Amino acid sequence: MGFDDEVQTIQFVISTKRLLTNVSHVQNVHTDATYKCLWQGYPVLIVGTSDKDNKFHPICLAVCSNETAEDFMYTFKTMKLDLNPSPVFSWPPLYSLTFASPGLLLEEFQAHSQDVVQEYCGYFKKGWVDSELCHWFEGAAPGHPSANNGLESLKSLIKNNGTLRNQMPVGQFVNWALELVWNWSRERDSHTQDCKRFSVYPSITLQVQNQACKWLKQSQSFP
Repeated sequence: MGFDDEVQTIQFVISTKRLLTNVSHVQNVHTDATYKCLWQGYPVLIVGTSDKDNKFHPICLAVCSNETAEDFMYTFKTMKLDLNPSPVFSWPPLYSLTFASPGLLLEEFQAHSQDVVQEYCGYFKKGWVDSELCHWFEGAAPGHPSANNGLESLKSLIKNNGTLRNQMPVGQFVNWALELVWNWSRERDSHTQDCKRFSVYPSITLQVQNQACKWLKQSQSFP
């Protein structure tokens, strides 16, 4: 936790060991900020992940002065140190999703002969295809949700059932957030009967099995 009274900056992250253990399973991370929870105007950052059954699991809640790259970096670094302080420990790729592949976009743009379009193609390929930021399109994360619906739903629950859409002072919000994160962790306690388990493998339902059987019985040939 950090607080600078002179410049009115604040940074703190709330999580538990049980929630952080999900990080060892993840291949994607969902993160976003929500506002109007604190009367000082600070954003509340929420970090979570989704399992192979596309169920959302929160990992931590943070409050920072702004919603900048530095604030998200502080949140992830704090989570990393709490989980594994080793300098060789690294996060899995973080996926940011959209609805087109980079190859298709380049094909469409390169069909134009204008110099400005070709210049943009060079920038796009260098910055978004051949760099570390190449996992921004939807097809980069097969088997994972293509939207942040789980995170958006959690944000709505926080405001509707938690803060009741009232803006709290920081001290009151911290006490409430501690209880909220504790409930997240308790719901994922493997010793409880209604545990929200993290699915490492996708569940194959009876409906999926029936559909697979029907598909196999179809007398269709594929090249």
